[in-house]
Amino acid sequence: MDFISGRSHKLRDYVIIWVLLPLLLVMAAFVAARALAFERTLTELLVERQRQIASSAAVGVSEVVQGYARILKALAAHPDLLNNSRNLRSDALESAVQALGEFDLGVAVFDSSGRQTALLAGDAEEASGAIAFGELFSQVRAYEAPVFSQLMFSASSSEPYILVGMPIIDEGGVFRGALIGAARARTSSLANPIRQVKVGEDGFAYLLDGSGKVIYHRDESQIGEDYSDRSFYRQAISDDADAGIMISPNGERLVEADAPIAAAGWILIVQESWDSAAAPARRYNIVSIVLATITVLIIVIIIVQGLRRISLPIHFLDEQTDRLSRGIPMQAFSQTGIRELDDLESSFDEMARQISTYRAGVHRFIKALNQSQESERRRIARDLHDETVQNLLAISRQVEIYQRSETEPQKLERLRELQRVIGETQKGLRRIIRDLRPLILEDLGLIPALQALLRGLREGPQAVPHVHFELEGEPVPLSSEHELAFYRITQEALNNIRKHSGATGAQVKLAFRGDRVVLEIEDNGHGFQVPPSIADFSQYGHFGLMGIQERVWALGGELLIESGSRGTRLCIETPISQE
Repeated sequence: MDFISGRSHKLRDYVIIWVLLPLLLVMAAFVAARALAFERTLTELLVERQRQIASSAAVGVSEVVQGYARILKALAAHPDLLNNSRNLRSDALESAVQALGEFDLGVAVFDSSGRQTALLAGDAEEASGAIAFGELFSQVRAYEAPVFSQLMFSASSSEPYILVGMPIIDEGGVFRGALIGAARARTSSLANPIRQVKVGEDGFAYLLDGSGKVIYHRDESQIGEDYSDRSFYRQAISDDADAGIMISPNGERLVEADAPIAAAGWILIVQESWDSAAAPARRYNIVSIVLATITVLIIVIIIVQGLRRISLPIHFLDEQTDRLSRGIPMQAFSQTGIRELDDLESSFDEMARQISTYRAGVHRFIKALNQSQESERRRIARDLHDETVQNLLAISRQVEIYQRSETEPQKLERLRELQRVIGETQKGLRRIIRDLRPLILEDLGLIPALQALLRGLREGPQAVPHVHFELEGEPVPLSSEHELAFYRITQEALNNIRKHSGATGAQVKLAFRGDRVVLEIEDNGHGFQVPPSIADFSQYGHFGLMGIQERVWALGGELLIESGSRGTRLCIETPISQE
């Protein structure tokens, strides 16, 4: 809001707010939108791939299932099976033993009433009745079509197996019985098309029966497990989508798809870890984001360098303007290669040259004026000392003579009052003479003169009771002009403290630091509002600080003014000038 409210800001801030920040925000929005779109698209592609793999694998499993049905269908058409003779039916089974190799747990023949009339035992141990062939008979009779059982378990060894039933129908369409085969789940041909399913690095397929039990799984310990309570199974048997993102019992994200084995009522499920499936695409996405980020960084660097090329000359110009306003010599401009900036610098150089010429003339005039003032002050001080003070001394002596000869008390009291007034007048004249011509400065030097000014601050009206002088460094003799300037600056500052600050304490510090000398004057008064330029004081008729500034400029130094509710501080730093 500051940019809208009209406040002044640096060019760099404007470029950051209006160029770089929007660019970075747009880039961040682009990256976020791209990441969301990438995630959504990747999910759709992986789900579709999984759906196609599941459909393809289901075709292979369906072919195996139909192969089971074809074997039994071919055997069910054998004439001997239409006969109720146990021997004929047993012989028919024995003659087809090679074709019935898929049913490694045996094949049983039932008559129309459900009584088992023949058995081809694939495993002697299981033939003892551990295989429940009859469990499927009622369904075969009801549907008179091929029927596949859910996963079942051997009563003797808990071996998981499946049953395949085929009705025996005579030429007249009359149901004459059923042919039911049993095959181990672990070693059946169903495993071949499922094993061949390739799903990424760690994906796989498995087969469930209609009740959710595992018929085949690459982890054999899972065969026979009940998956009916898992979300992907409930979704598979519902009318929802046949593929999607699922959460495993351990919290892992999975890409899963299911395809029905319609002939058997089973479900083939293909699953793959989301992280594994998405890893190649994510690597590509990360590379593209990194490249985009590098591109943006390059653009930002180019903008920053361009901004630097523009802002540095402008900043340098601003510094030189400040130096010019404070009367400090400016540094030379260098060509930037940007026409507008070079033209601006040339115009500024010309303006600065004219101001410097004018200021140099003003400084010469002020210096001459100060010299003239000092000469006039010395003349006035000399005249006051040689004439007025001497006349007052003569009057004082005459009054003393009259006092010695006068005996009347009333007249003596008047003479004493006159003597007191003459004495006060002499003190005032001596103080004026001291201010006009600081003889202590000429006789004893700058440090005693400054100490005398501070002592004088404790006297007279609006006196400041607590004053302190501090000297830092080894004193170096200064030129008479330099000492007089520091004396007049201190004198003006202390007069301002007496008249305007309401201070109870003041301090003057003189510091010699190498080739520089620093004069600091502080008080604990109420302070004032420091304007941007000392020249602004002229609008209010306050020329004291302007005079201080001119004296500092004449010495080639700098003036710093700090003021607030806790007091005011003037700091004058100049190069040391000696006679």
